Amino acid sequence: MGGIPLRTFFWGFVFLFVSFSFSQTPSDLYKASLERYAAHDNAGYLGLAEKAKNADPERPDFIYNLARAYAVNGNKVQCIERLEDLSVFGFDYDVMHDSGFANVWNHSLLPGILEKAKEKAHHPASALLFEIHENDLIPEGITYNPRTGDFFLSSVYKRKIITVHPDGSTEDFIPEQSDGLLSIYGMKVDAPRNQLWAAGSMLPPVSVKYPAEEGHSELYKIDIDSKSIVGRYSPGETNQHMFNDLTILGNGDVFVTDMRENALYKLDQQAGTFIKWFQSPDMIAPNGITHSFDQRYLFVACQAGILRIALDDRTSLRLSSPPKTPLNGIDGLYFYNNDLIAIQPFAGPQARVMKFELNKTMDAVRRGIILESDNPLYDTPTTGTIVGNELYINGASHLVGNHFGKDGTLTDPASLKPTCILQLQLDQ
Repeated sequence: MGGIPLRTFFWGFVFLFVSFSFSQTPSDLYKASLERYAAHDNAGYLGLAEKAKNADPERPDFIYNLARAYAVNGNKVQCIERLEDLSVFGFDYDVMHDSGFANVWNHSLLPGILEKAKEKAHHPASALLFEIHENDLIPEGITYNPRTGDFFLSSVYKRKIITVHPDGSTEDFIPEQSDGLLSIYGMKVDAPRNQLWAAGSMLPPVSVKYPAEEGHSELYKIDIDSKSIVGRYSPGETNQHMFNDLTILGNGDVFVTDMRENALYKLDQQAGTFIKWFQSPDMIAPNGITHSFDQRYLFVACQAGILRIALDDRTSLRLSSPPKTPLNGIDGLYFYNNDLIAIQPFAGPQARVMKFELNKTMDAVRRGIILESDNPLYDTPTTGTIVGNELYINGASHLVGNHFGKDGTLTDPASLKPTCILQLQLDQ
């Protein structure tokens, strides 16, 4: 039995870590269907796969899962129809190496369908800017300092932040576990105030090189000149959170996503208050976050897609999108020329960068454009930072795959791809 993507297991763990207080989600149904498949309960597998796909019909993994469920149940026509639907999404599923599809391997229509999928799914476009000779950094966040031309990369595994200078040389900006620093995820530079903001969390097993309390999260304000933490903010109850990414408004207010509590926290710089600002059953496992240039809206990537939240009254809606344009599986999310740029490593088998063109009212995606897909330098790209008309991508986080043992140690550090920063032109 093959074909269950490694990212399924990674996000399965993340969502187990996330505290759900809401009703059963489409992802719950999907995970339950995989359990039935593993147990060789073909009828149960099909029933749950149909429910998951019907609950969220634009999720590529759900469509692929349903196609396989049809195949193992002998429903060849329905399987081929679902694979035909899937071929226009821009993902290349390895159908010929997934034994669940053995019933249709000889189908006359399958080669054409698979060729169509391959044409869209393999489109490397970014160039290598820097290769960092610290493969076990396990970076998640990247940001840029316009004052110096430096990049900052965060480390989940080593609980530190490094500086990447314009010549490609590196040094520790905040050393390993300095001042109790947690595993660092999203970061942003607030250039006018010369501050670096960083989201720290403890998510096993990746973060257990230096053990700390699981579910503990902190938001850090770091003075760039002195390289010192000058502010740290955490919720009152310290073991129920996973701060992931953040965005900064022009007035200095900071919003950070909390994947475990399904919430947004806000730091009001002027008042000095740190509060839970937004929570909704529509926002499960919030990850990437950005704001519109006019600062009317926040956009938040979550399990179901992209949520738009009004900053004045906190009303929210889920962005709609055209058919075959999935908005799930996004990590880094950025606002650019009234569109959204998304690093989408978890929607399908190939990681990619998408441009989602918004309508004038910014409540719907008009069109999705694949800017890059399946770059051979990728190993789970997570986040990026926009400088001018270029996106600089943290290309190899190593967060998905068999890189870590249960005790959190790296199983084979020599096998890791180089940590790298990739440069992608956005105006293609």
